[in-house]
Amino acid sequence: MVAPRIPSFVGGTATLPVDHGTSAPVTTPAPNTLGLRMGSIEASLRELQVGAHRGWQWVSDPVETALRDLQSMGHDLSAQWHYIAQLPAWMHDRVVYELFALGFSHDLPKKLLRHHVWGLGKSLTLSLQEMIDCNPHINLRRSKAFRDVLAAALASPGKAMPFELGILSGAMTNGTLGQFTTHTKGAVVAGAGDTWSAHGKMRFHDEWNFDPKDFDTGGRSVSGELKTRFANAVLPGKSFKITSVLTDFSQAQADATVVWAGGTPRAEADRLAAMDMALSNADQ
Repeated sequence: MVAPRIPSFVGGTATLPVDHGTSAPVTTPAPNTLGLRMGSIEASLRELQVGAHRGWQWVSDPVETALRDLQSMGHDLSAQWHYIAQLPAWMHDRVVYELFALGFSHDLPKKLLRHHVWGLGKSLTLSLQEMIDCNPHINLRRSKAFRDVLAAALASPGKAMPFELGILSGAMTNGTLGQFTTHTKGAVVAGAGDTWSAHGKMRFHDEWNFDPKDFDTGGRSVSGELKTRFANAVLPGKSFKITSVLTDFSQAQADATVVWAGGTPRAEADRLAAMDMALSNADQ
């Protein structure tokens, strides 16, 4: 068992024991402290009731009070987890959504979080702008199937070789799609001197969820995996399928990624990603 330091969703870092043979972090409740903090919610509820009765225009919001409480323990994910478990049912989902939304500066991750919590598992179609907002890294040459088609095209210059295949891709805007599949359909034509050009249509496909993966082989950083498991444990809602509108793309031998309306992919270091980078730099 190790105790990696990980960024909290609301600031600070936490030392959280993790059993690598389980699907969730080990929690250490702090009942005395939590009891005092839960009392602040009860006080807000009383003020809300009194304010409604007396016609006050401003009273404390219990949800905001809960978020302030969670922020005050921002370095202790175990305490946050235990605190969330004690929230009244009527405010639980709203508080957990707002807690996670605090970690993202872009609107698209917040939209996806809302759909996870309240979308009832219905599929979601991304607009072209939302595809662009994902900042996807898409390279046809990542696919062995495409490389096979390309080899055939290079052996027959001038002949269009059709393809229809999925490309493993990555969204560089944190909190959007992560690893996902780009479904492509088009043709590649080779020219003189091993030059080539591919043209076609593409759309995105993904299953949006917080599925725990193996720490060593899952493809996430340790902090990323821990945050995913934290979300899997406390975030309400249902996973859902994502697709997108169909859009044009091309790629030639000199292009590192596909050429499309989204331009060149660029990393978007939102609050969570920035904390991840700060943690990595501190550990070097």
